Amino acid sequence: WDSCFIMLNRFRTLRKAVDRFLQQSLLAKRLTSMQWHFLEDLEVILEVPHVAQQIMSTEKTPVLSLAVPAFEELIERWKKIADYIPHCA
Repeated sequence: WDSCFIMLNRFRTLRKAVDRFLQQSLLAKRLTSMQWHFLEDLEVILEVPHVAQQIMSTEKTPVLSLAVPAFEELIERWKKIADYIPHCA
């Protein structure tokens, strides 16, 4: 999920360039506003495990005692996201 989060983050950051490229391509397609919103929601969802993974990987010697609290925090953050973005729950 980490690479997917990073890819979506970069893709959304380059939205204007992506739209321009797709417009000038042979297909002359663009992503709809709804598709961009879907990608934004997906990025928000994937950010949770991304942050947990970054916390776990910053330790020089990862310890198992961090795994359970990190997992519990991940679940709690996803529950909050489900309240904020119910259509993604």
